[in-house]
Parts: sequence; structure tokens; C-alpha cells
Amino acid sequence: MAELAHADPFILKEKMGVIGAQLYASAWGIDRTDLAEEVLPKDKSLGNSQVLPHDYTRAEEIEVVIREIGSQVASRLRAHDKQAGGVYLSIGYSLSTPTEETGFAHSLKLSDSTVDSNLINEQLLYLFYTYWDGVSPVRRISVAATRLADRYGEQLDLFNPPKYDMVKLEDTVDAIRKRFGKGTIPCQVDTYKNENTVFLIRPNRGNIPPRFGHFF
Repeated sequence: MAELAHADPFILKEKMGVIGAQLYASAWGIDRTDLAEEVLPKDKSLGNSQVLPHDYTRAEEIEVVIREIGSQVASRLRAHDKQAGGVYLSIGYSLSTPTEETGFAHSLKLSDSTVDSNLINEQLLYLFYTYWDGVSPVRRISVAATRLADRYGEQLDLFNPPKYDMVKLEDTVDAIRKRFGKGTIPCQVDTYKNENTVFLIRPNRGNIPPRFGHFF
């Protein structure tokens, strides 16, 4: 290590490329890892992300986008015959944020694997309201379903007919949208407009309790 630290960094880079420069920096205890760079979960996952057209500072605006992306991810799960055993949320702050924070990224393990959009969104919103400081403007939102398993092993709750019926309903809606177009059937009854589209949301908002999962 001492020899590496006192080697000519230009020769190392010429001979070994970027790795040579990294080895030289490591020999001097320098780590150039970009901590602001988004790191997705290492296990199998399906995800979507969106860069917002401007800074979002209102919780209800941010919630709408999280719900929209969460529903898209749930639909992708069903299309791939997968179910999620966990969820992941990454929030990137704007450069104009008044704090030094660049954002946050957290995961949540679900008690039961699911493809239900409402359950997935509920846990995503729990993560958001738990870790957002309520001040920093949001500019990027990434959502992923993690801990994927084949859907044929899905545990359907036969003792909770509304939950079972919702999954069947979403399967039917997916099939109709696939045949006739994504805008054929709205997901929810309430609408909220932003600059790009009309998002469909549920009326209840607020601090969502983690009824279906726990941290890991």
C-alpha cells in the first residue's frame, strides 16, 4: 500500500485507466463515492422514477406523484406475474433546498407479499411522511417494488374478501387497459391536476401508519 501511495498517479492512470486512479486515491484514504447518487436495492426489483418539472413543496402534490408512480409499479408487477415483498422510496431534493440534505432513500419490508396498488402506495406514503422534513423542495421521485417473488405463490387472504376482490379488480382493469389503452379506466374518483397530466388519488391523506410492514 505504501508503494502504491508513492507511485506516480499519472503512470497508474495511463497503465490501468480509471481503476489506477481509484487505487491511488484509496491508498491515501480518499473515497470519491458520490453519496448523492441514487442506490437501488440489490435484490430483484421493479421500479419507475420521475423528474418533476419544477420544485414541489406541498405534501399533497408530492403525494399525488408517489401514488401515480406506485400504481405504475404495481401494474408492472402484475404484468410480469410478480409480487412485492418490500417497497423502496427515493426522494431527491432540489438544489434550492434550504438544508444541506440531498434527499433520502429508504426501504420497507412487507409482512405479506402483494400486488395491491393501495397497499403498496400506503407503505410508500408512510416512508415519505416519516422521512420528509416538510420543507425541502422535491425534484425527483423514485419508487421500486423489492423482494420479488413469483405471483403463483401469492397468499390470497380469503378471510378478507374486499382485499381479494381488489386484486381481482386490478387484474381486470389491467387487461382492459392493455386492450383499449391506459386512459380507458381511471384508478380513483378524485382528481388533482399538475402541469403534465391529471393524477387520480384517494381523498384520505396524512401520516400513514405502518400496518402492513416493518423496517429492515
